[in-house]
Amino acid sequence: MKIPKGALAVIAGTLIGIPIFAQAIPVFAQSQANRPSFEVASIKENNSGARNSGTSTRDGGLFVGTNVSVKQLIMQSYRLQDFQVLGGPDWVNTAAFDIQARAAEGTVPKQTGPPDYSKPDTMALMVQSLLEERFQLKVRHESREMSVYILSVGKNGSKLKPPAGQTGSMRANGSNGKMTVVGSGAPVNALATFIGQQLRRPVIDKTNLTGLFDFELSWGNSNAPTDEIGPSVFTALQEQVGLKLESAKAPVEVLMIESIQKPSEN
Repeated sequence: MKIPKGALAVIAGTLIGIPIFAQAIPVFAQSQANRPSFEVASIKENNSGARNSGTSTRDGGLFVGTNVSVKQLIMQSYRLQDFQVLGGPDWVNTAAFDIQARAAEGTVPKQTGPPDYSKPDTMALMVQSLLEERFQLKVRHESREMSVYILSVGKNGSKLKPPAGQTGSMRANGSNGKMTVVGSGAPVNALATFIGQQLRRPVIDKTNLTGLFDFELSWGNSNAPTDEIGPSVFTALQEQVGLKLESAKAPVEVLMIESIQKPSEN
């Protein structure tokens, strides 16, 4: 999801608000028979005219999606980036929906320790079920070779810092021609995937840096006026956090939409 200029987005801790922490790795598919579902769900089409401004919250098994597209729901629930979701009618990208769904009490485990962003959690699996049950979504998984970036540690070593306080959050601010990302106890793969979203190319984390880190990364927006442009994201990674990006080819898992229908409202 591209963050609009001037917007401040918290991109960890909620489902639609977070980046999709899946890279060139297998899609974590689970059969419908074994996949958890919401107890109740309401879906209404949103005709406000705004697009791609979906947000969601999760609290005690409650899922709220406001003005979200089906593609957003697929991306977030399967942990995929937009270029990994292919096919389907135009309305998958353009139509927006308001969704309220609640899981049965006790079916969403309480989080213990840092979240694992590499695969869908219980709430994400429930959204997958919602897409199958209410949108009649049918998909297939394929692997395609794509141009990717490899993220690794620079020659002078990582400059990432151990978390000083709050963990599990990452904030992005795009304004005045610059993009700034601040991680507070965030995993490296969160940063890798966010950068991949901005560059519209998968970024594969090969740093071998495990655990959580604090970091701040700022680079110039290529669409900004010349006097506002800062370093490129490639230079910023090396100078500010001690990491580097290199181009490569690698197999990337994609999800093909075979069929889908708009749901009846209730």
